[in-house]
Amino acid sequence: MALLTQVAKTGQGAMELLRCGLVARLVECQVFDMVPDSDSHRVFGQRDPSGFILSPLDRYRQILIPALRLFKVILTSTTTHHQQGAAQVLQWLIVHADTIQGLLRCQELSMGALQELSLLTGIISKTALPGAVEGQDVNSAVLLEFQGHISRFQRQCLSLLGRLAGSERERLLKQAEIAAPGEHAKRREEMEVAMQQVCANIMEYCQNLLLQSSSQAQFSICLFSPSVNEPASRDCRTDLALPSAPYSRVPSLGLLKELCAALVSGTGVEKISSVQRSLLAKRRLVQLINNRAKLLALCSYVIETCLFVLWRHLEYYLLYCTPADPKDSLMPGASAYRSCLTDDSFGRALGLSRVSQQDLEQLQSDMGAGFGEALQRKLQEVEGLYSQVRSRSTFIQALVRRIRGLLRQPKS
Repeated sequence: MALLTQVAKTGQGAMELLRCGLVARLVECQVFDMVPDSDSHRVFGQRDPSGFILSPLDRYRQILIPALRLFKVILTSTTTHHQQGAAQVLQWLIVHADTIQGLLRCQELSMGALQELSLLTGIISKTALPGAVEGQDVNSAVLLEFQGHISRFQRQCLSLLGRLAGSERERLLKQAEIAAPGEHAKRREEMEVAMQQVCANIMEYCQNLLLQSSSQAQFSICLFSPSVNEPASRDCRTDLALPSAPYSRVPSLGLLKELCAALVSGTGVEKISSVQRSLLAKRRLVQLINNRAKLLALCSYVIETCLFVLWRHLEYYLLYCTPADPKDSLMPGASAYRSCLTDDSFGRALGLSRVSQQDLEQLQSDMGAGFGEALQRKLQEVEGLYSQVRSRSTFIQALVRRIRGLLRQPKS
């Protein structure tokens, strides 16, 4: 796998691997579906504390993670022929869908599980997209099955975001510190970087879904419900498993707002001063400094994509959404437009088109109170401190201004 990954790092090498049928051979490998139980090591006695004898789950990850890295490199290298690479990797995801969905629903988010999820969500964000199955020579039944798998991947990724952005995040970080008391700072940084990488992949996925659905907000899909007060820590794994769940059980826009607030107010985006950097260098904690730099870059990216997704949803809900109140049911074209929305395989098909006028007014009021001047200043400071040194431009300030403008719109 290491050799194949090196070959795939060039565009020509990646295309040659696709042409030779490498991904098709990996699709046929049944070993990826042989996920051991988390406590299966008990069969072989107590786990070796030195780590020399690996548990069955760790041995399984030694097989899975290199394959996921190979897929990620292939997708990165085949930018000019992305559709071909994405279609083959998506085939692998769908054939092993039960295993993939089980990994996304992981009960215990250990460091090993987060490494899996980091690679897996990165692959899903580039393959499980609305246009991924277009142009393939498959019949309507197979096409419908593909779309169903893609919709489930979408729901589970959003559910995973709710877990990592809520109270479970702090519990995992404390658990990492307890597990390695002598290296608690290093373990905490590594765990936080892994979690932010998963969040960054999921937010990139949300952004891609919105951009591919439509360039205009009034025709875009909705991934989050028009609610702000819903607790971000609520576990919605079981809710999102139901295709007919009402929109109140879909992750809310409050999750994005809380995620942004947590990133700008916590230690995650606290800049390391020159004195701290000198002390860290003297202690030879180079890895800690690198992890912090990567963490800051991830936090900045997550904030930017959160603001983009929040802006697109607010633009739809506050400017274009047709309320589903009975008194509004006779509005010209409302019924036809609403039926068009429910044809989508995700988003409004889960009930997000059934939004009342009271929901919209409450959204504008709550978001206006939660997205206040203090949070806006902190968001703009993030761009000034960390984003200007990056090689690409960011749009945090522009997105903040657009969201502020939407929230100041007169209520209808």
